[in-house]
Amino acid sequence: MKAPAKSARIMLGALLLLSAIPALAGMFRLFQLTSGATVTPDNARFFAAPLPVALHIVGVVL
Repeated sequence: MKAPAKSARIMLGALLLLSAIPALAGMFRLFQLTSGATVTPDNARFFAAPLPVALHIVGVVL
């Protein structure tokens, strides 16, 4: 089997980097939900139903 071209490796690295940004944001949101952060009008919906949010984040990351 032939090794992937350099451009293919760069593309793979770029895609992994782009997917890391929302994954990190999701982990931050999970941390907020589990640590008992202050509930504000902007994040109240996440605290009202944390299970769907957690399942969505874990499912997307996997």
